[in-house]
Amino acid sequence: MFKIQNLINRSRQFFNKTNVPGSILRNTPKLSTRLQYFSNFFVVLPTTCLFGINLLKWNRANIDTIDSVIPIVLQTSGAEAKKENVSELIALITTKMREGNLEEAKSCIDEAICISEQNNFVEFLPQLYHFLVLATIREGKNLLAEEILVRSIEKLTELGYKETSNEIVRLQLILARLYQLRGDSAMAGLGFVNCITIQESKFNADGVTDDVTTGLYLSLLFWYGLFLNDKGELFDSKRYMEKALTLSRSMPNNSERTIFILHNLAELSFRLTEFDEAIKYLVEGIRLCLLHLSLDAALPVFMVKLGLMYLIKGMDEKAEYWCSIAYAFAKSSYNACAEDEASLCLNYLKNRKSKNKRV
Repeated sequence: MFKIQNLINRSRQFFNKTNVPGSILRNTPKLSTRLQYFSNFFVVLPTTCLFGINLLKWNRANIDTIDSVIPIVLQTSGAEAKKENVSELIALITTKMREGNLEEAKSCIDEAICISEQNNFVEFLPQLYHFLVLATIREGKNLLAEEILVRSIEKLTELGYKETSNEIVRLQLILARLYQLRGDSAMAGLGFVNCITIQESKFNADGVTDDVTTGLYLSLLFWYGLFLNDKGELFDSKRYMEKALTLSRSMPNNSERTIFILHNLAELSFRLTEFDEAIKYLVEGIRLCLLHLSLDAALPVFMVKLGLMYLIKGMDEKAEYWCSIAYAFAKSSYNACAEDEASLCLNYLKNRKSKNKRV
């Protein structure tokens, strides 16, 4: 069965040695030795750090199709009670999907869509169709999810939603991600660019708009940046990630998104051999982690990668300092991956010191 986490992991293969341009390795022998020794050093953020990042979170449930026709009917005197029922179902769906209780979530989605379609509660339908699409992806039925997205967009447009509305753009973003997943880069690229253009048109002359529009625009910049990264268009990828970072910094209570963007920018800077830039982003990430307890899981990851940056630059004392701290933090937080990386770095430094003494 397809797992959304696998999609996230494949899109986040940070600092993989195969992505380092060959010319860089050939022209810098000393750097080549160090990079090759640490070929597996850069890894994805730990799963515990991914949890709770709204930018990446895919709600999970199970449901197969969306076949019912939306009738236009007059609301009865019990309409408000039915609306309240749908609101309660949406809250329950969110809880059940987060808990992984897929069968109950499926039942709630089915019931909420039925009530909303029968009573023409169009205000609920975008979110319910969104749930339906994500649930279908969870089942591994990506082609069906594409079909549902297209039909949902058509239905919402018929019901009066503008093609430029946030509700439609959000569904188009998921569609672009699905195109990317099945390797249709042309359609994915068109989808991302179209959505970004629409969102940019909603900002006034001072660059201000509502929070929902801003949050969706941030998501688009982030995912398009990753799309370009996957295509190897590193400079353009970094440009969009920098836009996302600027926007993310300006948003309140957005530290978890910011930390993930910083990690991506550090990766891109590394691949572009802009090591000072990578250090800058890693240091900012460490400071952010120290300010927010919810980011503790990311702290040793940023520290150990900062240590490696200094190691690559030949600044062994700083490398040893940061890898030692990273090792302590990783061990205390049971982050085995970061602990192994820090240990690898420290052992490398220890062996080199011994070799230099013998010489």
